[in-house]
Amino acid sequence: MQFNRQEAIQRMNEMGKKREPFLFIIDFEAKHTLLIPQPFLNETPYLFKINELRNYNIINTPLEKEVILEKKPIPFSQYQRAFDYCVKEMNYGNSYLLNLTFPTPIELNLTLEEVFYHSRAKYKLFVLGHFVCFSPETFVQINDGIISSNPMKGTISA
Repeated sequence: MQFNRQEAIQRMNEMGKKREPFLFIIDFEAKHTLLIPQPFLNETPYLFKINELRNYNIINTPLEKEVILEKKPIPFSQYQRAFDYCVKEMNYGNSYLLNLTFPTPIELNLTLEEVFYHSRAKYKLFVLGHFVCFSPETFVQINDGIISSNPMKGTISA
């Protein structure tokens, strides 16, 4: 079920109050949110792994080709300008925590499905035909009724 930001927040709060588990997927620009209640997780076109909870069968066959990855990062001078700007704003006290990132086109000789099944990550998601993502970090957790979100991406050792 796809929702705009406000609808998603409302639905997540409602489901949270009822203690109903759900999977949520929010795009990078926070314009689109998918909410999938736990009873429907095996009926979606999304494959996921959250710790040991998964909705797919494990494939134990090794990858039988060399991985070739070509990345096309922005020019260093462009990154340096953005970095210098961030440092200036941090020195002014306008931020104390920052994650400077840029889109980086890549070319890879693997399919998204191969990337998903052969990545070793605590958390991973495959939106069939669109993208795959994975992370070693726990972003949201609930302990003793307290919801917390940490650490910031890239702040722990992989």
